[in-house]
Order: sequence, then C-alpha cells, then structure tokens
Amino acid sequence: MAGEDAPTELDAVADELYGLPPARFTAVRNTRAQAARKAGGVRGSADPGRRPGGRGR
Repeated sequence: MAGEDAPTELDAVADELYGLPPARFTAVRNTRAQAARKAGGVRGSADPGRRPGGRGR
C-alpha cells in the first residue's frame, strides 16, 4: 500500500518520548495524551493516559 512507510504524527511523538530522559518521559507523555484527547485523536482503550483494566490514571 502507498504511504505505509510514511512517518505519522504518532511516530514523531513516539520518537520524541523515547528520546527523553526517564525523568521527563511521564510528564511529556501526559501532556501529549491530553492534547490528543482534546483534538479527538484518542478513544477508548487506545488512550495513552489510561491503564489496562480500566483503572484510570
């Protein structure tokens, strides 16, 4: 398929997050997750701010 190898915004955020020092990872991840939720880009179990099993944050 065309575009399968094209970088996405998600790829860019993942690269940013995994390039951070561990001490900054969680705060930046939470900021990106909040922005994605506000933009309508995250739904249900794919929400990066939620734990598996529905326990919330």
